[in-house]
Amino acid sequence: MIRYYDTLTHTETSVESATTIESTDARVSDFFHPLAEGMKLTIVNDLPVIEAIPTVEADAIALSIATTLWKEDRQALVNAIEVTHNTVVYQGDEESQNRMGRVIIALPDDTTTVPWTAKDNSVHNLTKLDMQAILLDAGSQQSALWNTGRPVL
Repeated sequence: MIRYYDTLTHTETSVESATTIESTDARVSDFFHPLAEGMKLTIVNDLPVIEAIPTVEADAIALSIATTLWKEDRQALVNAIEVTHNTVVYQGDEESQNRMGRVIIALPDDTTTVPWTAKDNSVHNLTKLDMQAILLDAGSQQSALWNTGRPVL
């Protein structure tokens, strides 16, 4: 008998035998861990806790699961970064930040403008200083998110 814990539905399941245990949900398919007899996995404060196995191994498994899920959640927050500059909202996700950096490097001076598309698809002519301000705000938001809530033992 193999027992395993589904971190999406928060349920334990038993199967007679299996070489692999799979999930139909891609997000959690990597987090089905076979549990030996006498082992139990529970969720405490939204983190997986494995009981009745050596503490080091249990902690490592729990931290691995929690860290991977946290990184996915963090990336969703980074993807949603927005910056308001001169009452206009711009996207500030990582790809937008990369494009801003290239434009800042390429603009020859502080008065030359480049057409930049806002979140609402309106186009605005921005200077190097405008782009630097938007990039600084987006980068600051990302930095604030980067380690917030990082799982630790």
